Amino acid sequence: RSHYLELSIGFTPTPLKRADGWIRKRKEDTFSQPLGEKRSKNRVMDKHQIETLLTPKFPKKHVSAALIHFTEMVSRLQTGDWERSIAKAGKFVEATVKALAVHAAVAFPTGRRFSAGAVIDDLTRLPSGTVDDSIRITIPRACRFVYDIASNRGARHDPDEVDPNEMDASAVVPTCSWMLAEMIRNAKK
Repeated sequence: RSHYLELSIGFTPTPLKRADGWIRKRKEDTFSQPLGEKRSKNRVMDKHQIETLLTPKFPKKHVSAALIHFTEMVSRLQTGDWERSIAKAGKFVEATVKALAVHAAVAFPTGRRFSAGAVIDDLTRLPSGTVDDSIRITIPRACRFVYDIASNRGARHDPDEVDPNEMDASAVVPTCSWMLAEMIRNAKK
């Protein structure tokens, strides 16, 4: 069930009506958006295919970790486990930021000294033209958005108020899907 990675914003815990260009893969509420140049080419890529596309440009260690966290994040979202889905999104961001940093030759500390925010800042400070703008600016901005939600919002939720975890997960997961798709697009250049 979880060896497929959908690269779309179709991850919702409730069923979506079939819309033009979207396909329903299984009986579960999982959809995938067509990949490629033409909308007639509907492809669902498995983990190995995605890893194969990304590893020429990004380090396999970090790509593998990101894909594991991505798969778990989506699985948790589909079962309604919002908090764990958001937590896995934070881990996905950490692996993604490390992959981007290695590709861009940005040094970062390991272990407990690693700070995703500091590495994101370092990536955005790279001079224009050193790496693609999506690696330098766009993906790191999306990473910061997801990481802020994963790191800060869950701790501040008051159980007596409306639980915003479902809303947060519904924003975070499609953003992570976009980041992964953008990395694939960049790796295919």
